[in-house]
Amino acid sequence: YALQQKGRELPFREYFQPTSFLRSSGVGSTIMGVALAIGMLVTSGVETLLLFVRANLLIVLGLLVFVAAVTLFRRLARTRSSKGA
Repeated sequence: YALQQKGRELPFREYFQPTSFLRSSGVGSTIMGVALAIGMLVTSGVETLLLFVRANLLIVLGLLVFVAAVTLFRRLARTRSSKGA
């Protein structure tokens, strides 16, 4: 503000645009508040899920391998059927 060219100085309200500052600060703080609230709501569920996964690691890994295999076979079947048509 103090380094503006002489003769071309803008008034305080034009240079800093307080309404834009307040609007962007409000939007930013709202986004941060929503993110923190969602984080607080989700944390306990994720913690419980991770404890279950840690306790039953072999079962979870087997389930993941099974789901990956089913997905792969479905994609292969789709590509084969689309090539034959």
